[in-house]
Amino acid sequence: MARMTYEEVIAEVEWLLDAGIHPLLIADILGRSESALYKLCWRHGRNDLANLFGRQYAA
Repeated sequence: MARMTYEEVIAEVEWLLDAGIHPLLIADILGRSESALYKLCWRHGRNDLANLFGRQYAA
């Protein structure tokens, strides 16, 4: 199976959040760590989603 693009990961995160899934479970479902999802969302301008994964980095 091909890796998901960052757009697909972000769309999946949004969809799972809308379904009421906890961010920690989303990380598990997607097979990624919390910090990996934080970084992916932050790097692509989705700080609203990044903050849900609990890692705060200085700019």
